[in-house]
Amino acid sequence: MLCYRPTEEHVLTLRDQIKEHGSIRKAAHALGIPRSTLQYRLKREPEQDIASLVPNDFGIERSTITVEPDGTLGRQWLKTKYDPQVMRDRLEDIRQEFCSTLPRFDLDIPLRTSGDENLFTMFVITDYHLGMLSWAEETGANWSMDIAEQLFIKYFKYAIQNTPAAKVAILGNIGDFLHFSGMKAITNHSGHVLDADTRYARLVRVAIKMSRIAVAMLLEKYEEVHVFHMEGNHDDDASIWLRESVWSHYENEPRVIVSRRVDPYHCFERGDVTIFMHHGHLRRSRDLETVLIAKFREQFGRTRKSYAHTGHFHNKEVISVNNMRIEQHPTLAAADSYATRGGWMSNMRESPVITYDQRYGEIGRIVVPVELLESI
Repeated sequence: MLCYRPTEEHVLTLRDQIKEHGSIRKAAHALGIPRSTLQYRLKREPEQDIASLVPNDFGIERSTITVEPDGTLGRQWLKTKYDPQVMRDRLEDIRQEFCSTLPRFDLDIPLRTSGDENLFTMFVITDYHLGMLSWAEETGANWSMDIAEQLFIKYFKYAIQNTPAAKVAILGNIGDFLHFSGMKAITNHSGHVLDADTRYARLVRVAIKMSRIAVAMLLEKYEEVHVFHMEGNHDDDASIWLRESVWSHYENEPRVIVSRRVDPYHCFERGDVTIFMHHGHLRRSRDLETVLIAKFREQFGRTRKSYAHTGHFHNKEVISVNNMRIEQHPTLAAADSYATRGGWMSNMRESPVITYDQRYGEIGRIVVPVELLESI
């Protein structure tokens, strides 16, 4: 930052003027300059290097310096701020170190079936809100870490057993897999206080474990497993480490392809079919078509059938627009107190498993309601 810095002789001259006239106001009047200008010039006294008082990696956001009637400097206040670029660099170092120390996948899981080359199956998980606490007397259904973990494994076990044998599986986590994203159980943007069941450290541990269990189960049936962990409004930060941890674990396994795309809009292409995914917190379904075509121009241009999947609102809605079918999915998770008190209710808790043919598009699906999983 460039600033005015008078010479030492100039400062001494200004002080003499103040002593001669008895005050800063009178001295400024005699010099023909505003009082604030004289004060500013005195503040920039060359002997004072306030930058040296600031710790490394910090910058001065604002400083306040008083000037005594005799022209000498009085008390000083500095407001400092951590340099955001330094923070970004250090987070990147932490991320790389975190990924470098994670154990790599080295367990050979045999492929038990031979799937149809033309088929691929998408397992839709959205708004799962792992880490949320819900009390049935208040919300109509209980939800906790233990309930969520058990239900998640039941969903994949049942869905894998009851869908056609395909070559490819898509684990499509469309966002808000975690209920909160940091040490404080709040949403990053709105600051809403959330009902949390657990400490953040346990949430991280269980989320990674659940993702790895799901991939391991899918590898027994499908030759290729594509994993998408997208951001939502509840886990925009946490989705980053979830993606990176799963990618690092399967880095040496060619059968597992983990998307590391940080953009909140995602795409999967196979044959004549494109599958688009977005949580729905940034663009609603009716505004989504042009964004997806703009972001995935090449993929869209190569294919004839396009489908988009969103979540966020915990209710089902399907619309057909000019170039694709857009489906908003409900969730398996229970409602929390905030949703219940606000009247934002979902009359169905379910998650679909959709099978596509790379030549013809969607050819079938099963819908897995929460009541079925609870009965297992």
